[in-house]
Amino acid sequence: MIQADINSIIRKLQARFDSLTRDKKKYYDEILKKQNTLYVSKVVEMYSDDAPKENFFTQAMMKDAELSHSDLLAGRLSLYLQKKRRQQP
Repeated sequence: MIQADINSIIRKLQARFDSLTRDKKKYYDEILKKQNTLYVSKVVEMYSDDAPKENFFTQAMMKDAELSHSDLLAGRLSLYLQKKRRQQP
């Protein structure tokens, strides 16, 4: 009985987590679409993991002065290592 209660709570939490993740993605997509010239859109792009492994870093990112003077590229590298490296056999 206790295990069933725990599983029920976990399912509810997972559903809530999935809902929040979808809402966050929608919000980030709106920022990228409506405010693509602002620094905040660069921040959103840096922490988005939608890009395929081959295009995770672009020439534009590497040449961007604002990005090179912050820790965003290092954060993106960390995200790459966490998300994309695990996909290899």
